[in-house]
Amino acid sequence: MKPKVILSLIMILLLAFLLPGCFGGRQSPLQQANPPSPVTEETATRTIEITDPEEIEYLWSHYLYDGISTVLNGEFDDPVEMKDQGYLVHFALVRLVKDGDVPSNPSDAQDTREIEIPSGRQVEQKIKEYFNIDVPVDPEKLIKQSYILSDDGRMMKIPTEEVGYEEKPWGFSIDKILYDPAKGEYRVAMDHIANLKTGRVDYTIQVTLKERGKRDLYYGSVKREYKEEKVVELLGEYTPLRAEDFGAEVVENVTPLSIYGFDVGRNLLLIASSDRMDTVTLYHPESHRMERRLEFPISSGSLFRGIRKLPDRLIFKMNDSFFVTDLNLTRMGEAATKLPDSVRKVLANPEYLSEYDVSQDLKKIVYTDRSGLYLHDLESGKTTKLSSHILVKSTLLDTSYIRTPYFSKDDQMIIAKLSGYEEDYGLLVLPLDQPAKRYIERKISRFESMDETNVMFPIPSIEYIDAEEMPDGEKAEGRRTFAIRMVDLNTKDPSSAVETSVARKVDFQDEWNQQPWNLNTEGIPRYNGKYMAYVAAEHEEGIVYPDERVYHLVRINLETMKAETVLSVKAGFPSIRALTGDGRILFSYAFEREQGLAITGK
Repeated sequence: MKPKVILSLIMILLLAFLLPGCFGGRQSPLQQANPPSPVTEETATRTIEITDPEEIEYLWSHYLYDGISTVLNGEFDDPVEMKDQGYLVHFALVRLVKDGDVPSNPSDAQDTREIEIPSGRQVEQKIKEYFNIDVPVDPEKLIKQSYILSDDGRMMKIPTEEVGYEEKPWGFSIDKILYDPAKGEYRVAMDHIANLKTGRVDYTIQVTLKERGKRDLYYGSVKREYKEEKVVELLGEYTPLRAEDFGAEVVENVTPLSIYGFDVGRNLLLIASSDRMDTVTLYHPESHRMERRLEFPISSGSLFRGIRKLPDRLIFKMNDSFFVTDLNLTRMGEAATKLPDSVRKVLANPEYLSEYDVSQDLKKIVYTDRSGLYLHDLESGKTTKLSSHILVKSTLLDTSYIRTPYFSKDDQMIIAKLSGYEEDYGLLVLPLDQPAKRYIERKISRFESMDETNVMFPIPSIEYIDAEEMPDGEKAEGRRTFAIRMVDLNTKDPSSAVETSVARKVDFQDEWNQQPWNLNTEGIPRYNGKYMAYVAAEHEEGIVYPDERVYHLVRINLETMKAETVLSVKAGFPSIRALTGDGRILFSYAFEREQGLAITGK
């Protein structure tokens, strides 16, 4: 064989041996120095797992990290599907900051930056870059109305954390990144770690990133896949109920149940809402029967607004009229009473946040509008302004509205909430015979629980008082003790109702129930003339993961002041929806995608 031929064969063998080692197998475009090689029939069906730390860091910091909290679930090929543009705008704003496209400065608030308000065009370009869709952005609507602006209106504050990949409690772990050369896309699976101790994953985010070119990617889709598992444990005697049976809408187990109620004799009157209608159901707790039901379709135009409970009947308040039933939901009278046109217009305007109540003799209504509180006489047609809205000092905004006005037990006074910018401010108590003698009651704690079902009862005011302030016969242990005052505003002199009430010590079955940090404002108190019920949470030192937390439904007998734990819930946060006359608690619970409705035993 000729020397040249032998040399050529040796070179071919060397190349065949060295080339695979030099390239280390097929790489993704982000790793390659040159554009990707043409896809062959052999590689078209293969996917490549990305393991290079630098490439993972690039994908995380430029796409995945910001997409966790700011991108909707779904496809991004069609802008019509993006009903809520706020998510896209927020993502674009974060990337404008991190890409250095807008001036920004550290803010005085943690995890925020103060940035110069970008133009709509800048935000549109960023959305196009990262989602490959065209979305028109109106800065006035989607930016200036959604974020806190500086005094001069030039700067805005935006949450933006430092970019960096690390696994944290309640954080994300990249399970796997695959590159599909045939489709030119990356598929990323990120597990959400719900409990670092047990490693429990509650959902996985599946992200598809598509290529335009080298290191030029955009979102194809972002979808969450939830684990179907039961985590909530109910510890105690209870009967499970179906929220749908009462007319409540259950949407993919993520929307909180809209249901509440009150006791009427042996029954519960439960009010539930859905997108189609409001439903009022008479429910018998002993037999778990639905005794009777009234339905109010949204499409009818006559919308349900609330119920005034009287000892022997119920006044149903609609947006255009009211009517009366007995306690079994049987109509009394031939026809509903129409509201005056002026009142209907006020109630129909959502900006007014208007509400109203009806007197027992059905001759007067009290209502609110944007300028204050009014009394209307249905017989004479006369309208009297009782009060303007009351200015309340607040750390953010000085404002207050008179909300949820109710007639007192004897119809001689109006009792209403004062709702400020941040929270309810107090109770407005206004005698109808002398409106000028109104006063604001702020000493009653937890007044936010007052509603049309229990305004005629004394209101239980929860407080912690010094031992020496306890009345004779009441002995307190320790410096401070949990006590309740039963404050009755239905008196001739309601301004002294708190001072003349007696603070009584509560006898707790479990010590932790009376700790102040365990009182949950959403769950306390629902009350009637006999009982009060609230939610308490066990307090533990150190990190307690959500699926390990324990909540308790606590019931207090308002005559004996004895408190007991009726039922405990692990993981699922409970909300009290109604309280029966014999002390049963109807409650809902929710945790991640799991939720339910139940009623306790006696």
